[in-house]
Amino acid sequence: MSRGPKRNRPALVGNAADRSQVKTAERLEREQDRMQRSDMLAVLATPEGRRVLWSVLTFCRLLEETWDPSVLIHYLAGRQSVGHFVLGEIVAADPKAWLQMQVEHLEEEQRDDRTAEAASLARGDNDATEAG
Repeated sequence: MSRGPKRNRPALVGNAADRSQVKTAERLEREQDRMQRSDMLAVLATPEGRRVLWSVLTFCRLLEETWDPSVLIHYLAGRQSVGHFVLGEIVAADPKAWLQMQVEHLEEEQRDDRTAEAASLARGDNDATEAG
């Protein structure tokens, strides 16, 4: 499943010429990938899990520019690279999940905007009515 670098896994084969070791390693790797996909699907199955992944991707500045004229660019690019890895894992587990997460985030933002506007109107702020 993993499209990015493998986790820090020990070598599964001591002798690449030994077909038995290679076969066992392939089986173990398939099992690890299956487990990782299953874990991601479990996280994606809940709104809470999708919100946590969204916050990680937001922190990674996945959809933002990383340019900075200083050495900070390297830090930001590394953070974004992690975001690309996480997004790759999400899409590999469930290709529709990323779209679902975007829709849910947009709906949450709209809900928050309506709540803030209602609170502003309740306080008697004129800015809320003038802005809308």
